[in-house]
Amino acid sequence: MKSQIGVEFIVILSIVAVLSLIILNVMDVTDTANIVDEEALDAREVADALALRINNVYLLGDGAQANIVLPETLHKGKAYNLSLVDHLVSISWDGEIYTVPVVVGNISSSFADKDLMIKNLGGKIVIT
Repeated sequence: MKSQIGVEFIVILSIVAVLSLIILNVMDVTDTANIVDEEALDAREVADALALRINNVYLLGDGAQANIVLPETLHKGKAYNLSLVDHLVSISWDGEIYTVPVVVGNISSSFADKDLMIKNLGGKIVIT
């Protein structure tokens, strides 16, 4: 009788150990699936911030203005390019592109510097 209890205990302990290993392996797989692409996240933040400022200046009306300071690079020094085409703010980096819509299409821009002044001049957005 005592030996049967010992065998049952070892079998149950083995099953619990196997289930624990399976559960830990599944948790490890789901944890690595949540790795975030930092460059893409930074690019989205830059484009969203610029689009938000453009929309705000346009909606505030004639004479409204706002400043925005864009970062020199994305995460880990990745270079990026910004462009404004047909109601879209586009940011591109490493062959990837992210676009954000804006409410106004009448935009004159020059991105010579990362410190930008956005002005509403009679319904036309001027970025210098």
